[in-house]
Amino acid sequence: MKRERLRDWFGGEDGPDGEVPVVTARVVVVGSGAAGLSAADRLAQRGIRDTIVVTERADWGASRNAGSDKQTYYRLTLAGDEADSVLSLARTFFGGGCMHGDLALAEAALSVRGFYRLVELGVPFPDDPSGGYPGYRTDHDPRQRGTSCGPLTSRIMAECLERSARSRGVRILEGHRVLSILSLPGSRHARPGQAAAPPPVTGLLTLTPEGPCLFRCAAVVWAGGGPGALYADSAYPESQSGGLGPLLEAGVPLVNLTEWQYGMAALHPRWNLSGSYQQVVPEYMALAEDGTSMRLCDVAGLQPDEWRAMTFLKGYQWPFQAERALDGSSRIDLAVLAAMSECPRRRVVLDYRTDPPDFDLGRLSGDARAYLAAAGALVPGPAARLRILNEPAYRFFLERGTDLARDPLDTAVCAQHCNGGAEVDDHWRTRVPGLFVCGEAAGTFGVRRPGGAALASTQAGSLRAAECLALQPPRLPDPAGFLAAATEALALFRARVGDLVRNGRPAPGHGTGREPGARRDAHARAMSRWAGILRQPTAMASLLEETVRDLALPGWGVGIREGDSPAEAFLHRDLLLTQAAVLAAMGRLAESGCGSRGGALTLGPDGVPLPTGRCLEDRIGRVRLVGSRLETDFVPVRPIPVHEAAFEALWRDRAANAAKGKEKGHGDW
Repeated sequence: MKRERLRDWFGGEDGPDGEVPVVTARVVVVGSGAAGLSAADRLAQRGIRDTIVVTERADWGASRNAGSDKQTYYRLTLAGDEADSVLSLARTFFGGGCMHGDLALAEAALSVRGFYRLVELGVPFPDDPSGGYPGYRTDHDPRQRGTSCGPLTSRIMAECLERSARSRGVRILEGHRVLSILSLPGSRHARPGQAAAPPPVTGLLTLTPEGPCLFRCAAVVWAGGGPGALYADSAYPESQSGGLGPLLEAGVPLVNLTEWQYGMAALHPRWNLSGSYQQVVPEYMALAEDGTSMRLCDVAGLQPDEWRAMTFLKGYQWPFQAERALDGSSRIDLAVLAAMSECPRRRVVLDYRTDPPDFDLGRLSGDARAYLAAAGALVPGPAARLRILNEPAYRFFLERGTDLARDPLDTAVCAQHCNGGAEVDDHWRTRVPGLFVCGEAAGTFGVRRPGGAALASTQAGSLRAAECLALQPPRLPDPAGFLAAATEALALFRARVGDLVRNGRPAPGHGTGREPGARRDAHARAMSRWAGILRQPTAMASLLEETVRDLALPGWGVGIREGDSPAEAFLHRDLLLTQAAVLAAMGRLAESGCGSRGGALTLGPDGVPLPTGRCLEDRIGRVRLVGSRLETDFVPVRPIPVHEAAFEALWRDRAANAAKGKEKGHGDW
């Protein structure tokens, strides 16, 4: 890694941007979660030691701050006598719909390799006396492939990966928000019918508390996570805010943005309420502003025993599913949403304190009673049952100031994960040369994915990207090309900051309606209302028009005071771009006549949900930015590939690739 000032690139001339720092590194990884740190560690392991990680804060993001009762890692079965295979696991992924077969096969094949590496790094997944790693069944799981080391599995993963990466010399630079991905000036987007790819990556422009910063690099591995601030009702940690705007602007198509996972989550702190939190059968209560309360089953017009059977099933069937909305456990999500929508000041809470008078352990559904009895948790009181079933899940809230034995827990139906993202191939490459995307920002999953597959994907995608870069390492961009791209990016940055300052006059912060945070919150509330588990096509179209209109305004319709940081304003723009792409994708799917599917119900003109089915699951929705216009289309899914090469041929190819790597001198770039 080399640090300079931009004036050094101008032959020593001073200018308005002459003091902008320039950092040179072969590979820059964006994001310090489980995907980004794994990519950096894998690259360093393969001799590409000139790798740095850029992030806003190393302890921010979903990997460090999100979880559930026992956060799941999904992989091939590794204990017991249940038959399983890589191809069987790939078929599970592929059968979820709208997923490419080569990605499904890579995710399946690498699930074990990533898992055992984490074990070796110190992630304490439980094993049996013989060294096997048993599992449990998670949502959309036909086997028992899930495993966990508790509520903070992804945090422990990130911590272990960070220690390993640092031990290999990887530098982590904090305080950087990426504003744009730099490439050679000129057309970034291939027009329909044109085969030309966008120009290769030359670097990044970031924003720090001190001002802009430039990175010159040969490749970028984007692992910035999902668009956590897109919805107001969100299970993402508040530190996971960013969107997919820089990828879209760089010329990367985004896919499957229609496919989200929503579910019940606590609001303070934000935390998924799956698994044990539901299996102990707490009471759902609707609290009015005046303090009066009603059981949600009564509000929904359901019998208490029927409601409690559905509550237990929510542990296994935690994500909202259109197929379960009429007669399954997803009726709970709809009841919660209806109770809060009908009266905006009404709260819905989960009450773990005591069982209501009509609660009878003997009248629980057979599955619930057998499950709790087997765990020794068939005792009075949801909090008591939770402490027996999963003490760490209880202590998570206790350590954050909420004792579930005494305090009701505010909850809502929240966005938790986006299955879509950047279009990548089976090496997690985008169509932009030198740009890879892994983790949640990569659009590798479709309509339904098994719970815990996202964590496994962080390891699979980062490994494939690192192997690809190690085998064919790109060279640093031409200095003249980088200088041209940097100059263009800085000029645009200065112009946009000027617009923001002009919008902030004469009385910023005093009722102007132009504060970036306020505008962002308004858009997020609209997304939760119209584009969550209930999608209203007409309202989404109006919101898309408003979003596109805001993007076209100078400073995107928001303002700052002169001298203030523009970070919030640029985050607002990033999310506007992401929101526009998401709404365009959802609108195109609705126009196709697909109806309801996956994690959402599409409403007809009369407000009644359209029929549910597995429609268009052999095609993947795609959004591209062409100039200032979003274009949408569908592409067919690629089938699961069949590899029939003999072992000896693969052995020979492997040896040839190893020799090629030595010739290129991967350890000394």
